[in-house]
Amino acid sequence: MGKIEISFTAGVEYQGRIYVSPLDINGLMEFDLTTQKLSYIKRFVKEEGYLGLHQRAFLYKNKAWFIPKLGQYIAIVDLDILEIDYIEPPYKIIKERTNTGIKALYYSGGLIAKRFLYLVPTNTDTFLVIDLETKTLYPYYDISIENEIFLNAAYQNEEIYLFPFIGNKMMKLNLYTKEKRIYSLKWFFKMKRKSRQAYINMIYCKGRVWMIPCHADNILSVDLSTQEVEIIPLGNYYDERYTYHDAFLEGDILYVLPLDGEKILKLNIINKKISELYLEEKFLDNNKNGLFRLDSKDKKIFCSTRKSYLFIYDLEKDSYDSIKMDIERNVFLKWLNEETGKKGLLRLKELIDKDCYIEKILGLECFMEAVEKKEDLEENRKSDRKNIWDIVKSTKK
Repeated sequence: MGKIEISFTAGVEYQGRIYVSPLDINGLMEFDLTTQKLSYIKRFVKEEGYLGLHQRAFLYKNKAWFIPKLGQYIAIVDLDILEIDYIEPPYKIIKERTNTGIKALYYSGGLIAKRFLYLVPTNTDTFLVIDLETKTLYPYYDISIENEIFLNAAYQNEEIYLFPFIGNKMMKLNLYTKEKRIYSLKWFFKMKRKSRQAYINMIYCKGRVWMIPCHADNILSVDLSTQEVEIIPLGNYYDERYTYHDAFLEGDILYVLPLDGEKILKLNIINKKISELYLEEKFLDNNKNGLFRLDSKDKKIFCSTRKSYLFIYDLEKDSYDSIKMDIERNVFLKWLNEETGKKGLLRLKELIDKDCYIEKILGLECFMEAVEKKEDLEENRKSDRKNIWDIVKSTKK
């Protein structure tokens, strides 16, 4: 029955193992970097859905904090015993639609003093700080500006700076007094093209934030004290086909990871010189990659949302190793069936050959019957490439 490829954006590395929440499956999975064995651990039982449950994950001591995207709960996984606790995040209102087109309870977050996790709301009105040691929640309500939302934030001197998605209004939130102030930035974060944002992520360093280009042809450096903006053109490194999304800072080098494209950009934030590292073609899906950085104590690890590869980056050699993450389909279905019975939900896209899938969600039993009927058809009438949906409809009668 072939293999299932696992893609995700929420994951951590702990003691040589990767723990992830896949994009299309409700379940915690473990990948051993030494044996390269992928295992299904257990379902996130408090979640009724299956698709895009978690946006990112953060590592604190021996626990992974999975932050909800389309899910309803923050999931806290004890990585020593693989038990999961849940926290329902507080908020006053939830916005069904935003001007980003992005649906997520939270979009990004960061650590303060290596102990407090802050979460930037996308579809709610509440900025959240969590004491990771005690699991105490500190909600800050009414964090909103009309016709604007925030995707990213930076912390400096007891204050949070929330940056706009497409406007020029920045909010400064004092975490102690809860005072909020709104400033007009001297740069307008306008959409470069319809439904295409110029900047979608940022990195903070020494009083400045570095805005990562999505569809922009430059990197912005914003001074938090003065709101002055420095524009760093990508020059010959710009290609309108390529977009960037995630980033990390190591020393004086800002590494910019591609969403669509074949290269990692590297910016020296002191002399502003740019260089690049090309990815091999086998890691690309029609020139798309979707690299996201995983939280780890001592490793630089990225996952790909397009080709189910892990990338382990060697900073000194400026090179990377890659590992494929997949699992035998029949093994995975057996695990899932044992865990959830007939209630398991999967995405056909991930489990049936690409030439005959549709975007349709089935119960596990229905899916298995559809696969059996499809294989029977192919065995007896190989010339008849019947659409899988016809098979599914006959199964559901």
